[in-house]
This record gives sequence, C-alpha cells and structure tokens, in this order.
Amino acid sequence: MKKFCRLFMPLWLLTIILSVVFCCFPVSAFCKEGSGQEKTLSRIKTVFEQPGLWVGDFVQEAHLPDIEEPVISRGTVYFKIPDCMRWEFKEPDVQLLISDGKKLWFYDASLEQVMIGEVAQVTEARLMMHLLTNLEKLQDDYQVTVYESAADPIIKVFLSPRTAEGEGRPFTSLQLFFAKQTLKLVKSQLTDLFANEIIISYSWKPPTENKLPAGFFSFVPPPGTEIVPLAQ
Repeated sequence: MKKFCRLFMPLWLLTIILSVVFCCFPVSAFCKEGSGQEKTLSRIKTVFEQPGLWVGDFVQEAHLPDIEEPVISRGTVYFKIPDCMRWEFKEPDVQLLISDGKKLWFYDASLEQVMIGEVAQVTEARLMMHLLTNLEKLQDDYQVTVYESAADPIIKVFLSPRTAEGEGRPFTSLQLFFAKQTLKLVKSQLTDLFANEIIISYSWKPPTENKLPAGFFSFVPPPGTEIVPLAQ
C-alpha cells in the first residue's frame, strides 16, 4: 500500500491541480464568447472566485489496470481560495497533503516521513504554470464539452487534449461534475496515458465562520520525522 501511495500520488496531485485551475481560468480561454458553454462555465467560475474557506469530506477511488480492486481512501479537505489547501487522509492510512501556495508537504504518519517541495518545482505544478501562461492557446490545445439538461441535477464538463498520443499530452481526459443547484464541484475523474484512473467525490459542508488555527496551511514535521524532497 505504501508503494502504491507513492507511485500514485503524482496522478492524484495532477487531478487536484487541474480541477482547481480549470475552475479559475478565464472562461473565454475554453469556449467562444456568447456561447451556451460560456454562460454555464461563467456561472461555475463565479462560485470559485468568491474568497473564503471550503470544507468537505472526500472519497478517493484509485483504479489501476494491474490491480483488481480499487483502492479507497477517505478524509477531509480544506480549500482556502485562491491557493491554500489541506487534505487530511483518515483511512486506510493517516496522511496529510498541505500547501500554502508556495510550498507542498506530503506527510505519512506510519512511515514517519514527510516529502517537501516548492510548488513551482513540482512537475504537476509546472504543468499548471504552463497552462496559466498559455491561456490564449487553450482552445487550440483542449476540447471542452459541457453537458447540461433540465432533468439532470449535475452539470458535466469534459476536458481532453487535442494532441495525439505520444505528442506530449499530459493526460487522456479530465471530467468534472458540478451540482446544478450550488455549482460546487462534486466529483472529478482523471485518466492518464496508462489507463490509470483516479476519482474524487466531494461532500461539502455548510460555510462556517470558525477561524482556523495559525499555521493550518503549513506543516512542521514532528521530531524524528524523515525529510525527503518531493519528486520533481
């Protein structure tokens, strides 16, 4: 299980980064101005532009072709708009993924180990920066399709690279599911080039005015913790 977590973390991290970044992009980067897709994505983006704290429970399903049963993880996630996050894995293993927007910590309690890296130097984050600095080319590089119907309580947004396999495409597909009533993200599903798939379902809690303790989006390793650089 520990080996699995280390190998699968890049795909999981990529899923999170792409989901959040997509919701923060200018809508015009993905679709033509005045289109029905633009109106739907603009409504979604408005929710993600609101400053504040998002707190919810999550269930992560990791599917790999060589593993018959999916690996299920559960925990609580905190997002502070625009770039702070804290993922508290409670089962099957106690783990933390924390970022203050500049630094990233991944702590495994049972291994007594923390992996630390600068966000700008992590491969998955570099992909995010590449996307952000090439907004004008997104319509050329990615196909975005929005599915919305009156009878369906979920808005589905599918994102796929236009480039052919073997031409540097970062993933095969990213699917985002938003609750029509609240426009909040309820599920993300990413498939990589090797048919690995990670699905994260979210159950958001009502907004709260409770203040978080100082340093909530940073991490101080307990005494005796092994510190290793996060793979770049």
